[in-house]
Amino acid sequence: MIPKKIVFTTPAETLSNLHLTYRLNNVIDEVAVINEILMKSLPELNGRCRCGSIDLDNSEMVILVNDNGTFYKFNQQIELFKDSLVVNCRFYDKILVKVNPNQPQTVSHKKPHYLDERQIENWNKIATSLGKEPIEPKVAPIESVEHQWQIKL
Repeated sequence: MIPKKIVFTTPAETLSNLHLTYRLNNVIDEVAVINEILMKSLPELNGRCRCGSIDLDNSEMVILVNDNGTFYKFNQQIELFKDSLVVNCRFYDKILVKVNPNQPQTVSHKKPHYLDERQIENWNKIATSLGKEPIEPKVAPIESVEHQWQIKL
């Protein structure tokens, strides 16, 4: 059995990486403050848009909206939002707005398509004109009422 190597960090390494933790904490706090400003300045868009991320070095902010309608409304009121940021001493050169839904889109389950009698007849005419065998129709399963109400012990 091979012994595992244990990696120890020295206090100097910990202190050198500590500034990254403080910087991340500052970014998280700034995003929370911007979300509060967004909620106060545009109350009609509460729950439909949020500050997704900020880049303090490049003075950029990304606002995530849930749908295209909110994207349009936010772009109409972006000057009001910029003014409320300036009042709260937050200055950003770029504000990017991106459509990003909160919940993933539901996948619609495809229902099998069954041909009716007229469609089967037309397909069989085409098959015979091409010299092929007629198709066997897939019949839709019939749900019996007895099967639905069957008592299982």
